[in-house]
Amino acid sequence: MKLKDTIKLNLIHIFRNSKNKYYILASVILSTLLLFILNFKTNMYNYINNTIIENVGFRTILIGPNYNYDDYGLNTIKNMDHISYTYSSKYASTSIESSFKNNYFDGIITLMPSKLIDNNNLSNGEAICPINFYPSSSADELLVDNSKSLSGRSLLNKTFTIKYKDYIKELRIISLYDSVSTSTIANTCYVSDKVIKEIRDYQESSNEGVIYGIIAVVDKKENVTDVLNKLTNLGFDASIELEADTSMFNNINIICNALTIIISLALILIIYFYIKKKIYNDNKNIGILRSIGFNKLSLYLYYLNEILLLSLISFIISVIIFISLFFLIKYIYINKYINKIIQISLYLKDFIIPIIIIIILPLLASSIMVIKKIRCNIITLIGGKKWL
Repeated sequence: MKLKDTIKLNLIHIFRNSKNKYYILASVILSTLLLFILNFKTNMYNYINNTIIENVGFRTILIGPNYNYDDYGLNTIKNMDHISYTYSSKYASTSIESSFKNNYFDGIITLMPSKLIDNNNLSNGEAICPINFYPSSSADELLVDNSKSLSGRSLLNKTFTIKYKDYIKELRIISLYDSVSTSTIANTCYVSDKVIKEIRDYQESSNEGVIYGIIAVVDKKENVTDVLNKLTNLGFDASIELEADTSMFNNINIICNALTIIISLALILIIYFYIKKKIYNDNKNIGILRSIGFNKLSLYLYYLNEILLLSLISFIISVIIFISLFFLIKYIYINKYINKIIQISLYLKDFIIPIIIIIILPLLASSIMVIKKIRCNIITLIGGKKWL
């Protein structure tokens, strides 16, 4: 029998048998749930990873002035291993009113030194701003209406004004960055040290004589603890600006792993018992086909094709449903209400486990069972005797 005829016969048999439809339905439901759980877990992992790696706050150490040093310890800290750069906490950042203010956006932006993004080439009147400005930079307002955001792309190479009382300055946006992928506080622009110094000196003009702490940025996240211990041993009062509390995410990860195992086991059991019942109860048909001239290879390929088609149909329907719901959620809901912190994406690796469970395992299981079955005596098969 030609492959085309075999596939046609397999499809007829699949859709005529109501048990196949129930099998497909159960596989589709469980596979779709599995895909959602795996995708959620991957997005959550990437969010945590990006937050800790990309956000410089996890590499930033806040250090109190040490009065045992003439310069309060600044040079000592600068010369320590793994310190990328240091500066006074007075010039760490500043919030200031901007000309971006409109009916939706309060106009308040945060300015930070550009060296935090390894850019020391900005002139006094240049700025690097986010792709989108949101109505509020509050961490509590994760979702905002898309129509109320301000596109940074439309402002590229244009000037805007910042103002604090009588202090007014114009800045030109020369470049954009993605505040989501870098896990940066919303509505933050990077400017030169000189601009930060001008603004902070003006804002703090009445606080002359105040002694400020020191901010040190470590080269890599893995070196932060080592630097922190050395500072403590030298008598500095130091702490990390941002510390990751991943306990909630660890609990979510445990739940996701548990659900993944439960659903995977359920799928494997359904597949195993379905294939076992299907093939082991087909004694008479196999015996008849053997008696009319079907060789063992043809029978093997016939059953393998049917299982493969069943598996492919189940997997393809699952993927279509999953991707449709994913984009429905992302582009109808999240595209309208933009998440300022988390990026939601599809990842090919999330399809590996479902492919193994839904396609590869059924083929392996059916191969073993069919090979055992077709080796039986034809008379035994036609006689319908139970074969184990």
